Amino acid sequence: DRTSPSAVSSNTNGGNTYADTGIFPSAAVSGATCSISPALPTGLSLTTGTCAITGTPTVTAVNATYTVWANISGQSFSGQVWLEVGLNAPNLSYSPTTFTFVNGTAISEITPINSGGEISGYEISPSLPSGLSFGATNGTIWGTPTLESALTTYTIWGNNTAGSSSTSISIKVETTPTSLAYGTENMTLTKGLSMTANEATVTGGSPTSWEISPSLPSGLNFGSSNGTIWGTPTVLQTTAVQYTVWANNTAGSVNTSLNITINDVAPNTVVYSPENMSFTNNTAITTNTPSSGGGSVTSWAISPSLPSGLSFGSTNGSIWGTPTVEQASTTYTVWANNSGGSSSGSINITIGPMAPGDFEYIPENNSITNNSLTHIAPSFINL
Repeated sequence: DRTSPSAVSSNTNGGNTYADTGIFPSAAVSGATCSISPALPTGLSLTTGTCAITGTPTVTAVNATYTVWANISGQSFSGQVWLEVGLNAPNLSYSPTTFTFVNGTAISEITPINSGGEISGYEISPSLPSGLSFGATNGTIWGTPTLESALTTYTIWGNNTAGSSSTSISIKVETTPTSLAYGTENMTLTKGLSMTANEATVTGGSPTSWEISPSLPSGLNFGSSNGTIWGTPTVLQTTAVQYTVWANNTAGSVNTSLNITINDVAPNTVVYSPENMSFTNNTAITTNTPSSGGGSVTSWAISPSLPSGLSFGSTNGSIWGTPTVEQASTTYTVWANNSGGSSSGSINITIGPMAPGDFEYIPENNSITNNSLTHIAPSFINL
C-alpha cells in the first residue's frame, strides 16, 4: 500500500508538473515483462525490463491510482502508484515584436509562442487599432486595419490556473501618401539671392522619408524630413531642369516633379563716357566702351543702327570705326542683357563735316583787267 502525497511537486517538464506518488520497490526490477493500468498520461511510458515510469507529460492528469505488473521467470508481481500531472505557468512571447501594417490591407495572422503551461485564455490592452481582432482563446491577431495609427505598445497576457505570463508588442498602421505638391512648381531663382523656402504638401499617409533626383544645384538644400527646398543658389542654371521628389512611408510612395531655373542678377546701369559723342566724318573715332552695374552682361544691343562706318560690339557694347556720313545729333538706346533681365541707357551721336584742308590758287599771281570778267578759284591740296 502506498500513500498519495497532498500536493504535486513543481518539477517542470514540457509545460506540466508531475510527481510519482508511489514508493519504489526496495530492490531494482530487471528482466521483467511490464504492464500498467490504466494507460499512463500522454508523454509518459513504462520501461520494459525495469517497469520504470519515464518521459515528459504533455497533458494534465488528475491524481489517479495506477497498477503495475511485473512478470519475471513465470512469477507475477504487482504494485500501485499514484500519479498526477498539473500545469506550469505560461511563458508567452511573439516574434517579431514590432509590426507595421498598411491601412486597408489585410495582415498576415500573428500567432503567439508559448513555452510554458497550456494557456486557457488571453487578454490584451489597450484595444487593437480599428479593423484588427484579437483571439481571446488562442492569442492570435488578424484582420484589416481601417484607420491610421501611431506606433503603440500593447500588453498581452496568457493565463492558466497555475499563473500568468505577459509580453509586449508594438503596432503601427500607416496610410500610403496619396498626393504631393509644392507651393511653386516652376521655380525661377536668382544666383546669389536667398530664395523663399518652397514647402511640400502631402495628403494621405504621413511620409517617413523623402528623396529628390537629380541633386539640387550648389547652394540649395533639400529637407530629408519634410521635402522643403531652400537656400541661396551659387551657380547659374539658365535652362530649366526637372527634379522628381518622392514622399515615402512603409505603406507606399507618391512623387511629383518641379522645375528650377537660376538666372543671374539683372544689369542695372549702362553708362557711356562721354554720353554725347561728336565725331567728324571720315575721321576714325576713339573707341567708347560702356560700364555696367548689377549682374554680368552676356549680350548687348543697340537701336537704331549706327551710322555707316561705325560698329557696335555685341559682346561688350563698345562703339568704334570711321564714320562715312554726316549726321545731326541722333539718340541711340543701348541694352545690356543677361539671363536675369536687361538695363538700358541712351547716347547721342553727331557727325560733322571735315574741316577744310590746305588749298592754293593757280596761278598765285594774277593780273586783272579793269571792267573784264574774271574767275579765280582755289584748289584743295590732296583731295
